Amino acid sequence: MSKRGSSIKSIHMISESTIFDDMCERYNVIAEQTNLIIFDMNFEDDKLYVSDNFMELTGISVCNKKNILKTLLEIKYIHPNDISHFKDFVRAYNPKQASASITFRRKNEKGEFAWIRCKKKCYFDAEGRLTRVLGTAQDVSKEMVANTLKGIEFYRGIVLPSFNRFETRTNRIRANFPDKKFAVIVLDIKRFSVINDLYGNKEGDGVLKYIGSILSSNKSSCYAYCRFYADNFAVFTEYRNDSELYDFASVLKQRMKKYPLKMEISFSIGVCRVDNADISMSALCERANLTKKSIKHDAMKTLAFYEDSLRRRTLEDSDIENEMTSALTNHQFEMYLQPKMSIPTTEVVGAEALVRWNHPEKGVISPERFINLFEKNGFIVKLDYYIWEKAFLTIAGWIKENYPVIPISVNVSRIHFGNSDFVEKLIQLSERYHVPPTYIELEITESAFFDYKEDLQTKLYTLKDKGFKLSLDDFGTGYSTLNCLKDIPLDILKMDRAFLAGTGENRKEETVLEYTIALAKSLGIEVVAEGVENFNQAEFLYRSGCEIAQGHFYSPPLPVVMFEKYAGLT
Repeated sequence: MSKRGSSIKSIHMISESTIFDDMCERYNVIAEQTNLIIFDMNFEDDKLYVSDNFMELTGISVCNKKNILKTLLEIKYIHPNDISHFKDFVRAYNPKQASASITFRRKNEKGEFAWIRCKKKCYFDAEGRLTRVLGTAQDVSKEMVANTLKGIEFYRGIVLPSFNRFETRTNRIRANFPDKKFAVIVLDIKRFSVINDLYGNKEGDGVLKYIGSILSSNKSSCYAYCRFYADNFAVFTEYRNDSELYDFASVLKQRMKKYPLKMEISFSIGVCRVDNADISMSALCERANLTKKSIKHDAMKTLAFYEDSLRRRTLEDSDIENEMTSALTNHQFEMYLQPKMSIPTTEVVGAEALVRWNHPEKGVISPERFINLFEKNGFIVKLDYYIWEKAFLTIAGWIKENYPVIPISVNVSRIHFGNSDFVEKLIQLSERYHVPPTYIELEITESAFFDYKEDLQTKLYTLKDKGFKLSLDDFGTGYSTLNCLKDIPLDILKMDRAFLAGTGENRKEETVLEYTIALAKSLGIEVVAEGVENFNQAEFLYRSGCEIAQGHFYSPPLPVVMFEKYAGLT
């Protein structure tokens, strides 16, 4: 079930529409005869049908129907081992793979975990926007308990050792061989969804079965494996030194080459050494899993070892996520402005809006600590909108006071390009605060171009037509740079600070910078250099044709009041 369901303004158990009324009646009959829970979310008409037994399964009371989707999606009701899998299921709405299913544990009205098997099918319009989600759910607790007692677990039809069986065996091994060195390994396939998208679920299941056959081939008395969750496997093994654990990863990769698939299969592998007899197997697996996730999107890393610093970081991330919503409500996030300077005149000609978190107890928290986390959990959408509104409000204040208006650039996360109302929100802010769009510069990154190419082009051309300025941020750090220059209507190119690293020392790097500036100017694109730290860098940029720069050589990001003084507005 998609999070987009939260946009439904009202719940209509029976619609005024005859068609919807007839459909609900059919659903009711099916629900009564099969004991299936049925849900149908229609985003075009803002309607939601859920069968009556849905309430019994989820424990959501009738009086809370208006908040049914919000309550259903809250992860506090989901078993900790199933949260990651559940999030993947919720976010899965891809036109190329419209159907998805999950078996997970959720707290019922008694506070007990019940096994729920849920299936959904997504429907899309001609432009690829999600319009409807139709699905079923059922309580399969008896089936899952029976399988657990047998020591097996079914995942998409694949028979695997259960975690309970794995835990029992590993506890026995640890007790019988207290002097041996053991490690817990959690692994999964990098970009496993790509296999399903390109070759179908049946092929994906075949890959998982093949991995299971490889893991089961080890007959050592000090070895065990199981399905940990979803497409993740857990392995418990004896080892003498770390090189043997690297060998495990190498052998697994080599054996997977024999699987008949026309793409290379690579793994993310997290390893936790068992160096404390008091730590449970569940905790060891979670630590290995955390480690695996830390390298999930790193193409250069296959294996990593758990360190306590990773656990501390995870706990800190959890604290941040627990506080982020209240922090936004209580205005703890503050917009700072970093001046953009004319190199020849040293006048302030623009500003970049940056965010700082002024925590009442921890002081100022750097954005480096929370921006990536917010990108991952989606909160960046709310935070960006908050900062955008602050930028519009600030410019509106300057206009009211008859100050010279300094354009402000705002960062736009790539996630926005997956939202249908992204463009509309910016236009609404411009109209609400009577700020001409020409005073707002939208900074996008190359990753947005890579992830949302078609949507991005359409939306950027619309914004460009409305008068917004478009800027490509961190130019030179990605792989699609030249295509970006060719395919999107850029006004400004922001040179990443990495371009300046070799100036004055490396003639090749200087040549690359000079020609990049010349290329942009030949295309009618203004160039801004960021990360300028000294006079020599500023001088070189000016000689190379770049006339605007920002960086600590001129000024760090400033609170708005201090920026206004720095820029000579007050």
